[in-house]
Formats: sequence, C-alpha cells, structure tokens
Amino acid sequence: MFGAGIAWSYLPCATWSASEPGPDSLSGKGSLEIVLVGNEGDPATPYEWAQSVEKELDNGVLITYEGSGHTAYALGHICIDDPVTACLVDLTVPEASLKCPQELD
Repeated sequence: MFGAGIAWSYLPCATWSASEPGPDSLSGKGSLEIVLVGNEGDPATPYEWAQSVEKELDNGVLITYEGSGHTAYALGHICIDDPVTACLVDLTVPEASLKCPQELD
C-alpha cells in the first residue's frame, strides 16, 4: 500500500544538497492568518513542530487534534473539518488555541 508511493516521494531527496540554504525563520509578515493543524500523536511530523511554526508566524493560528495519525483534515473529524473548511471557503479564522479531542469509534 505504501511502498511505491514512499519510494517515489523520496526521489527528490537523492539530489537535494545539504548545503542548500533553508529559511532562517518564518514570519508570514503581511499575510492573512495562517491556519495550522497539528496532531499530538503524529508519527511523521511531531506536534512540537506545529507549535514552533505557530510561534514564528506573525499571524499563525494552531488547531490541535488530540489524537494520532498523520493529518486530520478531511478525515471526518468535525472539530477539525468545520473550522478549516470555513477558513478555506469563507476566510473565517478559527478561534485561537482550538483543541479537538479524538473521536472514538
């Protein structure tokens, strides 16, 4: 299920020079609010990274999913889906520090 997709997704890394400069910092200066979604139990992108990016952004708004898995939007989590969709469609910014508990099946 994942083998071919993961193999292809790593190909750019084979030619990516470690000496290429990355951004020294993020600010989003002059932007509208930038909405981030972080999962507390994300095995691929640690939640601490989302918190760190939110702190660096001038206009960052972090939505926290108190569950596991990699990504949370468009997976049926109403607490995540509704505010993110409202932001994308209507430019309605979610409340700061919104926390969404993991729904149990």
